[in-house]
Amino acid sequence: MDSTAKPDTDLAVCRLLCFGMLNDLPGIPVGEIPHFPDTDAFTTWLQAQCPELKSMVYALALNREIVQENRPIPAGAELALLPPFSGG
Repeated sequence: MDSTAKPDTDLAVCRLLCFGMLNDLPGIPVGEIPHFPDTDAFTTWLQAQCPELKSMVYALALNREIVQENRPIPAGAELALLPPFSGG
């Protein structure tokens, strides 16, 4: 990952949602955020905003789909941080 990840200021903003314990972390900019070209760049930027995330387990959803590998982020996308969960 590029530790100097920067937002793509030429495109529309995206929206970030947080759930569970992640919603209480300081430094996470919930709401409108700058657009990033892909999820790796976004994650690098987010971890710079909230270093606690580097040691936490969480899932990232892009437009309501959990992603586990780098994906392009379309302009106006919705990103969400999800705490660990189990099904039953």
